[in-house]
Amino acid sequence: MASSKREKRLLWVTALTGLIITNFAGGAGAAEQAIAFNISAESLGQALTDFSRESGQQMIFSEDVVRGHATKGLKGHYSVADGLRSLLAGSGLAAETNSAGVIMIRVAKPQDRPAKKIPAVKGDVPPEPGKPREDMVLETVIVTAEKRPENLQNVPMTVDTISGQQLASYGETHLTDFAASSPGLTVNSGNGTPGSVNLIIRGVSTGDGGNSPTVATYIDNVPVSSSGHNGFNGFTGVDLFPYDISHIEVLEGPQGTLYGASSLGGVLKYVMKTPDLNSPSYHLGGSLAGIDHGSGTGWGVQAAANVVAIPGKLAFSISGAHRYTPGYINNPATGQKGVNHGTQDGARLAVYWLPSDNVKVKLSGLYDSSNFAGYGDISVALPSGQRTYGYLDDYAVEPQGQKNRLTLLSGDVTYEFDGLSLKSITGYSENRSAFKNDASVIFLPIFGVDAPFNDQTRVDKFSQELRLTSSLQNRFHWVVGSFYTKENSAFSEFGQALVPGTQQPNPNLNPLYNVEDRDEFSEIAVYGNATYNLTKLWDVSAGLRDSHDHETLSSAGGGTLFSSTSYPTISSSALTVSVDSRYHFRPNAMGYLRIASGYRPGGANANYKKIGAQPTYKPDSTINYELGLKSEWLDKRIQANASVFYIDWQNIPIQVLTPQNNYYYTNAGKATSKGVELTTKFILTPGLQLGANWSFIDARLKSDAPLVGGSKGDRLPGSPRWSGILRADYSHSLTGDYVGRLGLMWRYVGNQINEFPHGYPYQPLPSYSTLAATAGVSTEHWTLSLYAENITDKQAYVSWSDGPFGPNVLQPRTIGVSIDHSF
Repeated sequence: MASSKREKRLLWVTALTGLIITNFAGGAGAAEQAIAFNISAESLGQALTDFSRESGQQMIFSEDVVRGHATKGLKGHYSVADGLRSLLAGSGLAAETNSAGVIMIRVAKPQDRPAKKIPAVKGDVPPEPGKPREDMVLETVIVTAEKRPENLQNVPMTVDTISGQQLASYGETHLTDFAASSPGLTVNSGNGTPGSVNLIIRGVSTGDGGNSPTVATYIDNVPVSSSGHNGFNGFTGVDLFPYDISHIEVLEGPQGTLYGASSLGGVLKYVMKTPDLNSPSYHLGGSLAGIDHGSGTGWGVQAAANVVAIPGKLAFSISGAHRYTPGYINNPATGQKGVNHGTQDGARLAVYWLPSDNVKVKLSGLYDSSNFAGYGDISVALPSGQRTYGYLDDYAVEPQGQKNRLTLLSGDVTYEFDGLSLKSITGYSENRSAFKNDASVIFLPIFGVDAPFNDQTRVDKFSQELRLTSSLQNRFHWVVGSFYTKENSAFSEFGQALVPGTQQPNPNLNPLYNVEDRDEFSEIAVYGNATYNLTKLWDVSAGLRDSHDHETLSSAGGGTLFSSTSYPTISSSALTVSVDSRYHFRPNAMGYLRIASGYRPGGANANYKKIGAQPTYKPDSTINYELGLKSEWLDKRIQANASVFYIDWQNIPIQVLTPQNNYYYTNAGKATSKGVELTTKFILTPGLQLGANWSFIDARLKSDAPLVGGSKGDRLPGSPRWSGILRADYSHSLTGDYVGRLGLMWRYVGNQINEFPHGYPYQPLPSYSTLAATAGVSTEHWTLSLYAENITDKQAYVSWSDGPFGPNVLQPRTIGVSIDHSF
């Protein structure tokens, strides 16, 4: 019966998809007619974005191509062609329309006709006199949150962005570093190393990292985080070394309609650089850094090349980077200093090919790895939480550390025809993590043995997405698609029992544990999203996604503590929806209302009969209600964005520990998260930009959860209520071709808890603030930067490890210098 219902629902969605295509695919381009434009004097990127919205014409342009250009505006009645010529006059850029009616902005070629002044149609208002200074106009940010290039200011949801340039200028190389720029995002590290991360957006977390994540991670359009039960992506995630990143997007709130499973809190998306088809370039850089109380000097090198094989048609880029980070945690047991030192490596090859006017091909291969010899946590006594040694001391008699490796192959092919765009996105990733943990603190008092544990996780993930998109120039435009993913994952654990003070096995107890859990997970989904422009200023959108997943788990092993394990096979389905409406009540001000849902697949419990648990637990889901404002004022000198939200979280899965030390999951109650988020930017004087990001998130249980020590009204663990940043950036021309740059960033993180108030090990984490700064000088080909993080050398606990291990500490004061040469 359930299968029949699912089939009917799939048929219904498929029929709806066909109806949309049949009725609206034929709408190609609008006739060349005069359109009323009201575009102010502003940066070219913003003017083109406004032009696309007011004309209904789909347009694609690179942020790098339009950066630094400004326009006098466009006010009056123009055809699309004449209006574009007027906007592009004097910029050295040209517009080219492909067979699908999509306008592409590119560098002008010799054969392009020079731009000419277009006379105004009778009744037009003349363009505003004067031209805004380049350094007095806020930069336009293009994002792909809704799976098409779009001005951030037009997206009806909260999206935080962090540019690759910002990451480099402040020396930020870990997720925990650049999470500072997105107050709605919390990155809790399980052990203080790259890749040991639990992502939380808007407080949607129970503090348990062992379950599948509540935040999906994407690299470009390819999902790379696991949704399966044994993927363990709740505490091991993609922590990409940012050597070839254009920017990072943080999509806040459920994204189930366009992004599918495990995005019930939001999405973290790495957007990589695309090869430039026209301008070859080469970059070479290096860096040095020191950490207070550290064990040496850190260093790094990186190089990149953009090669144009066929101008305007074929280009490829290749890049690589290596960084060594000194340690700052000491081990009193062995006398070692800086045990948590490590390396990060990355390499990427990308190809961009335009075999014809209506076909685009992007291919990419990416490799990212990290290897750290110790952890960033310290030793404390439980349950008191008092330090047992110094602030930067972690007592361990056995070696610890973590290795991560990610390999990703992806292909993105777009075919444009008859006003439609058909896109195929294929991805295959292999994600490996290996941990060395010293569990002697647990087993020495019980069994009298030292206990090194070696854990490994493996996730092989294939995904395929097909997406059909209509032209934005239609009053009714839409996107429909299908998605399939299959992942094979495994978690293995080998725990030894050693005679204390030696590396000899205890013959009666060794091994303590030797097990491998395997997981096969698959998901298939169809989705659609449609937008109707009620007027030129007001539109409404609705989306729907029908998802079905299937999971099979197995386990095998042995050892003193091992017992045979059996799992039931599980299947589930989910219908996620989104509804939003935008209204532009002035050219650069938009209000929106958004309602969206998300879900996470359920799971199965091992040996459920023996431990008295239910065989499976249900999928959990969220629904988000959001009201927001995005606005720019004073000719784009001021930007003010604000949103308020309320999230309902249903069927929360929680991890329960039995008196016999067996874990299982069960669904327990409800929770809510509500809050306010504010983002502002302000150009005070030429070259001086101020900004503030602030959020208040109040996430609490809506019903009792006694099995984990939670009561109705208790805060959800893992994220602060208050967080925010204040920043100032200043640039100024020096003598000759030199440009100087200064930046200052203050970050505040409010108090949080690591566990429910009556859970174990419950510990409150006090609030803290940090100060970072950057300074630099650059010419056309050289950039020299100096940066400092945690300038005041603040001591703070930033997160708490799972189980009996201690807190992770804030990295001490770090000062570094980098140099980059382009040619």
